[in-house]
Amino acid sequence: MAHKSPKNICYSLSKSSSFRLASSVCTKNDGESSILEIRKNLGLSSGLNTDFYAKQADLKRTIRSDDAKLPEAKKRRISSAQAREKLKKTNEKVEGIQYQSNFGFSESVDTSHDIDDSQLESTQIKITSETCNLVYFDLETSGFCKNDEILQIAASCEGRKFSIYINPTKRIDDEASVHTGLKNIKGDLYFRGKKVLSVPIKDALESFLQFLNLSSKSCVLVAHNVSFDKSHLLRAILKCSVVQKFSKISGFSDSLPLFKKCFGVKKVSGEFKLSTLAAEHLNVTSQDQFHEAMTFLNHLTASKMIASAMQDLSPLKGVVYDHILKKIASEGIKYSDLLNKYQKEDTEKFKEYLKNPDNDKKARISKDKSVIDKLVKFFKEKL
Repeated sequence: MAHKSPKNICYSLSKSSSFRLASSVCTKNDGESSILEIRKNLGLSSGLNTDFYAKQADLKRTIRSDDAKLPEAKKRRISSAQAREKLKKTNEKVEGIQYQSNFGFSESVDTSHDIDDSQLESTQIKITSETCNLVYFDLETSGFCKNDEILQIAASCEGRKFSIYINPTKRIDDEASVHTGLKNIKGDLYFRGKKVLSVPIKDALESFLQFLNLSSKSCVLVAHNVSFDKSHLLRAILKCSVVQKFSKISGFSDSLPLFKKCFGVKKVSGEFKLSTLAAEHLNVTSQDQFHEAMTFLNHLTASKMIASAMQDLSPLKGVVYDHILKKIASEGIKYSDLLNKYQKEDTEKFKEYLKNPDNDKKARISKDKSVIDKLVKFFKEKL
């Protein structure tokens, strides 16, 4: 039907629509040669081109149909379907559902995962930037299921960094090992073939608590698609009976909706994975150690800074292209910086500021005259 009546042309309001539908049914049932029978019944000549085309199309259809019935073809279809389903489930366990439009906005994140909330005390602290610190954290686990154990905890807050490995007590899933580079060899934890110092999970949680206590403020733990990391961390805290000690945690926050809001909802699956965001906005192409928690965390922090900077530059949205805004954000230039620069200096010096580099050969923002003129015009009208 898509061939006989393509969507980009409106045939539904014309009389030809019903004929096109009938032609599609005939082609489906009898093949392209059906048009020859119709012309014959109408007393019309089939013509050389029509006859040749119909025979060639039916020949291809017959070959394709015969090939599809072969055992090898059926095995290939079944194998492909199983591989797609396995990949889908694996990605959902690792990063959560990401291929539905506006998922981060329209759905509440289910982070319970069979955790008994009655054992957790709700905080009465009003969460603001003055009362709470944002602590970016990431976990590496032995697999993608809820009962798999934590193998690494990494965190970052106000320039301080924390990372610790945990003794493995279970077999590490092969697929998880490929992603994280972690292996359990005779009870010892190895990262990329090198043995690392690891401690029991309770000692790791105590060390993590000491890191959080370096600040007198309460904290909000931030992760990319927080449901996976939050459930494993809370389950470990409950298992080790240290709930009261972790009352400093006021809540959890997810960076995924922020990225969707700043960079726009994308229809391609996996576009909001942190590895994809890092490659697009931070020019990070190597994936060798990306799933190591500390490396992952560094990219999360940098991506979060760019996302926040993009929000700050929202007045310029529509004035210049998005890739120019990302360039400005990656340079750490705020909207107020540009406004103050334009107010304090004349137009020519402002243009030079936009063009001239700091330490490298690339332009600070752009050397394109049209881009610079658009920014100058915007600030001129703004003032």
